Order: sequence, then structure tokens, then C-alpha cells
Amino acid sequence: MGRNRRTPAQKRLINKARAVLESMIKKNKPSKPRIRRPPSSSFKKFGTSGANFEFKTPNPKPRENKRTRMYLREEQVGITQFLTEGSGFFGVVKSKMNDFLINEIDANGKVSQFNNLTVPMILEENRDEGEQTERPAKWNFPGEYVHFLVFLENVTTSEAVLKLASEMGLHPSEISYSSTKGRNVKIVQKFCIKRRNPSDIASAAQNCGIRAGNFEIKNEELKLGDSKGDRVRIALRYVRGNQKIIETSLENIREHGFINYFGLQRFGHHQGTPTHDVGVALLKSDYKTAVELILKPHEHDLPFMIKIRKLWWETRDAAAAAAIFRMDDFVEKKLLDGLIENNDDYALALKSLPRNNLLLYSASFQSLVFNIIASRRFEKFRKQLLPGDFVYFNKDELDEYIVEYAEIPEYIVSKDAELEDMNDIENAGAALNEKIKTLTEEDIASGEYTIYDVVMPLLGFNIMYPDNEIGTWYEEIFEKYGLSHDDLQNSCSFHSLAGSYRKFLIRPNEFTWSNRKYSQPYEYLLSSDWDHIIGKAAEIDKLGNNGDSTAILLDFCLPRSVYVPVLLRELLKMDKSAAITTTVIR
Repeated sequence: MGRNRRTPAQKRLINKARAVLESMIKKNKPSKPRIRRPPSSSFKKFGTSGANFEFKTPNPKPRENKRTRMYLREEQVGITQFLTEGSGFFGVVKSKMNDFLINEIDANGKVSQFNNLTVPMILEENRDEGEQTERPAKWNFPGEYVHFLVFLENVTTSEAVLKLASEMGLHPSEISYSSTKGRNVKIVQKFCIKRRNPSDIASAAQNCGIRAGNFEIKNEELKLGDSKGDRVRIALRYVRGNQKIIETSLENIREHGFINYFGLQRFGHHQGTPTHDVGVALLKSDYKTAVELILKPHEHDLPFMIKIRKLWWETRDAAAAAAIFRMDDFVEKKLLDGLIENNDDYALALKSLPRNNLLLYSASFQSLVFNIIASRRFEKFRKQLLPGDFVYFNKDELDEYIVEYAEIPEYIVSKDAELEDMNDIENAGAALNEKIKTLTEEDIASGEYTIYDVVMPLLGFNIMYPDNEIGTWYEEIFEKYGLSHDDLQNSCSFHSLAGSYRKFLIRPNEFTWSNRKYSQPYEYLLSSDWDHIIGKAAEIDKLGNNGDSTAILLDFCLPRSVYVPVLLRELLKMDKSAAITTTVIR
């Protein structure tokens, strides 16, 4: 790892550039709810009762301005329908980081709970004295892999892996996990390392600000996708609306669920360069267009990036444009460097990009098609079953794990997400197709299946399409984008789409809620696993149910590859685009 360490001067330069970027980005963030505070005389020394707080509900159709025009909107990625009727209500998500808690559900269906800090030690017999002593230097555990839980706060899974690997002197690919999580939440999930002393892991985790516990020794390695989903707890603050409508909205989520859309994070938030348009160009092997889409100027960009894009667009001088960058972390910088190194060969320049970026482009087009078909199906057929629909033979079958390429580092994609041998891909597709049953008129009449059993294809060369009207819509999309089935299979694996299947509708499991009154704007409303360990949970519970502000505490479980923001969109009946929401949910 030593060869990858930056010098102090480089770190200072990177930190300075990051601070500048964050300052620029903050200027483009939607404003927070407006708070009208009571006269200063009514404030207590250490806070305010909050009794007179008034919050301005955001306009669901904000005025167009430079800030709102830069963000991607839901309708631009096929998200247009709500499963149930109603006007919804107003609530703020992630007002505090402790308002959003996630506990991973393991492959056995058990919710991971971070509740044990005991670190197992190696015990060996001392042959001279016949006694047992602790000697952690030699591996003598009954298994090859150390599984352990981590408690993460405001850190993504990949960031935690990088920190822990650096501290332990490991390559990041030597730390495995079953799913990727984002920031601005508190997370409990499982990690796995081969043949490393648990005490070394615990010490390294502590040194880099990660809490590790619940150690287990197993013979099986943890792999990406070895998770059944997540238990999610959310505090919706500043709730406002008709109480009857609020109760109806909550009951609708419990009883009916929501359309299983791919969320906006699958596409990025900026509409200047839609990732799915780049994906279409890659599928057509139109590398020149793909490069131009990534580098073309767009109005609502960072000032220095506008200058770089304009320079390249007008002169096609990659070297001059690349020289303006002061950091190498931008995709645009890597692409410009690729053009320089490969004498403006567009195909080779694209191959110089990290594989996770390339996979993101084609995957986002696949997700767009699913969203469009799902919206069109619900708009026309609502919850009607159709002959030719697909279901899983095993009703408890889970959708394939959807890798969020935008959230994971290059080493994970290279190791786990790429199947170089096309025979392996074809075999995987054949196994997946064997899980699929096609519904007949008799199946529908039997009442054995419901719309919640229906799965729809994720675009690909290795899957089936339904022999009904839904299937013809896929053909229409091929025609609209000028694609053929052959375009989905390419010798370059980074823009081949093997395909899969995904549930049309989702109902959360164990969906419950409770109302909570509070007074302080940042009062803790949920207790995390760490709060229980340090004894803070009892203090949070003692705060009672007093105050004039209202919160709704949600508790539910979702299967893997389902987006929490999509559930919240259905509940609140509010577009979750960054241009509209008071708080952006990632």
C-alpha cells in the first residue's frame, strides 16, 4: 500500500480543492425549511422549546432557476406513477443523521445487531507447562474467515473498507462485504477478512474511527450479494398534514407497497450528462458519441468544469483541457488523459476509465427501461395480471443483487462484477431463466398468484421477454433508441448487458409506525445499536413524548436492491428529485 500513499503536500492540495468544491456544491443545494423563531426573550439558555416553530412547506413544482434546472427530475428517468391515490403529507428526512438507521439482514434472514464488543483470542496449549496461554501470533481458529459487524456513521461502505485496509496494510479487495451503503446514515453491516487475528482487526478499526464487534470465525467467505435486505428505521420530522390522510398514507404503504422503481441515485443527480444516454452510445459501440456526451459543455456545471468542457469541445485539445485540472479524481480528467495516451482513439480512451464508471452507464440505461415499462404497465393495467407474465417458481425467491457501480471502488468491480468468460455469463443466464414461470389463463384464474409475484425483465441478451403486450413495449424501446438485441452482447464486457428480472411491486415487511412529539429541533428520536452499548438508549427513551413538533417513526424491512427513497416518495406523494425535496435522500 505504500506506493499509493500521498505526500503531505499532495494531501494539503487535495483537501484545499475538496473544500473549494464542497463550497461550490453547497451553493447549489436546495434550501432548508425556513424556521421562524420566537423572540429572543423566549429562548432558554441552552435551547428553545420549539413551540412556535413554523415551517414553510416546499412547493412541489418550484420555480425554474439555475439551481433547479441542473438537477435530474424523476420523469426524466421514467418515474411517473404512484401506486395509491391520495395527496400525501409533508415530512423531513435526515434532518439529523440519527434519523436514518440501517441494519443489514444476513443470508439467513437475521437482522444484524451490533451488541458484542468481545474480541476472540487464540488459545494454544503450552507444551512445557501444560497450561493455556493467549498467543495471538499463530492462527489456530476453527475456520479461515473472520466475519464481524461494523457500525458506520456518515461513512460509505467503500470508504470504510479503504480506511480499514490502509490501516491493516491490506489490499481493499481482501475485505469483503455483502452490500454497499451510502453516507448520511448510521449503518450496521457485516465485513469479512481471511486469516487475520480479530484483535488486530479491532485495533485497526478503532484507529481509523470504525467500530467493530460481533466477531465470528467461519469457513465460508462473505460475498457481494450475500444479504437478504435491510431493516430500516426512519424518523420523519416536522410532519404536517391532515391526520386522516397521514394515517391512510401509512396504511397504504403497509397494505399495498409501491412500484419498485430504480431510484435517482442509479442515474446521478445532474441532468447535464444523463448516464443512460452514454450507455446507449456504448451499447451501439459509438465511442465518439459516448466521449462527446461525457465531455460536452452544459450550462449548470461548476465554473472550472465549464471552462474545461468548452475548451475541449471547441479545440479538441485534450492536453490543454486536462492541464486545467488540479486533481485526478474526476472522470473527465481520466478520459482526457486516455485521449492523450491513445492519440484521440475514443474506444481506447474509454477503456482507460475505471470499470465501475463504464458499467454504470449501460446499467443506468437498463434501469431507465425498467422504470419506463413499469410506469406504462401500471398506467394501463394497474394491478391486473396478464397471461404471459413472469413469476418466480419459488415465491420466496429474491431478485438478483443489483450492484451500485457508482458507490463501489474499482477493485470490487474488477474482482466480483466482471465475468470475462461469456460461457459463464450464458450459464448464469440459463440458471436464472430456470427460476421463471410464465403465467397462463389457468394460473391467473386459480388465484394462486397476485401482482406482487410478477417480475419484469431487466434488459439483456441472456433473458426472456414476456409473450404479451408488455413484451412488445421492449421492442418499441429498442426501435426508439436504434438498438438491436445483438447490441446488448459485446466482446467488451463493460458494455454488455446479460439481463435479469426484478419485482414489479414491493410491499415492505413488518411495516410499523408510531407518532412522537418533541420540542428540540435536534432531539434524538431513535436509538441506534451503539446507543444501547454506551447506555444512551435509556436516556433517549426518557425524553418522553412532549413538545409541539410532530415526528413519525417508521420501522420496516426491505429486500435487497430496493430503494428506500422510492418508498418515501410513495408515502409522502412527493417527487424526491434534488431540485424539489427539502432534504436530498441518497
